[in-house]
Parts: sequence; structure tokens; C-alpha cells
Amino acid sequence: MSSVFIKRYPSKGEFPKESGFYLTNLGSRHYMANTISRWFDCEPQWWLEEIELPSEEEILEVAPNVRCVNQFWNGVNFILNKLKGGKNEI
Repeated sequence: MSSVFIKRYPSKGEFPKESGFYLTNLGSRHYMANTISRWFDCEPQWWLEEIELPSEEEILEVAPNVRCVNQFWNGVNFILNKLKGGKNEI
């Protein structure tokens, strides 16, 4: 499985759903869900949330159910190219 990391901002109310260690602007920090002082020491400006990308098989399962298959694949390729840092041509 491939994944991407999305930058989240506690100042906007974006907090991890589960306790654990997260990469932040202060390095690796421990987060405690369901507590008053959530971060172990001080609250970071941002933290990274890992999001798994769908597999090719999962994408292929969805594709036949889409009305405009060509537009769907153009969108999929645009997003994949953006994540890889390539050209963003549609």
C-alpha cells in the first residue's frame, strides 16, 4: 500500500483520532486522545496524518460504476501525477 502525509493544524481544531506518536514541526511527539493536555509536552503548529491511497484494484472496482469513465481516469491520473511531482496535464 502507498500512502501520503497530509499536514494538519491543531489551531484549526485538527487533531489525531488515536493516541500515538506523530511527526510534527517539533519532531516526533506523543499525542494522547481524550485528555485535556493532548500533546505530551507542547502543542505543535502542525502534525502529519498518514492517509493510505487506494490500490489499483480498488480503483478498478469503482471505475465501471462511474458515468464518465474517461473523466474519472483523467482525475485519477491527475492526482497520481500530482503526488509523484510530475506534470499535471489532463
